[in-house]
Amino acid sequence: MLDSISRLEICLKEVINENPNVITNEAVKTIINRKRGFFNDVCDLANIMKPIKEAILNLESSKATLADCYFFLAYLGRSINKIPKDDHVIFRQYAIKTFNERFKIYDFDEYLLAYYIHPGYKGIGVKEIQYQRIQAAAARIWQQMLKIPDIAAYLKKHNHSKRHSAEVLLAQIGEFHLKTAPYNSPYNSQINTPLSWWRMCLVANEFGQFVGG
Repeated sequence: MLDSISRLEICLKEVINENPNVITNEAVKTIINRKRGFFNDVCDLANIMKPIKEAILNLESSKATLADCYFFLAYLGRSINKIPKDDHVIFRQYAIKTFNERFKIYDFDEYLLAYYIHPGYKGIGVKEIQYQRIQAAAARIWQQMLKIPDIAAYLKKHNHSKRHSAEVLLAQIGEFHLKTAPYNSPYNSQINTPLSWWRMCLVANEFGQFVGG
């Protein structure tokens, strides 16, 4: 809707000039004819609302994951950061301040890990300094998962110690980080799910499949 208003600038001016009786409100006429900044503001607002609209539509899907939530939150932050600094100083400062406050609610290592190991995102935008947080979160989760009977039985069957399994897991996350085979396989959200993609990474001692799933 906002995009439509922005595109109607020329048409609205023609209506006022050629059919002055159609729009009678003088304040509206002034905005359309003289305040070019109004349409710029509408355009900028449309750019900000776009990721919000996309996020709502995508997160309403039954297939949405925690990684999707994290991605669209980061996407929104990027859009806010691109607001022109000179044209909307107060609004930009307020938007950044509000976003940072909200982002703190979701800035947990486990959320970051969920986003990072999603094969559709593969850690796009994640900084090197965050990698240690990701590995630490994976190690903590793995320690809890070792209490699951099926995983404990798997380790016993293959004669793996808990420490060795953790080391292998972190090494495999490192391979995923470097995008080496088989972690460079393509991911198609129309065909794959994150779980099916990880299960297709058939590597010996694939503990990453447990965390990825």
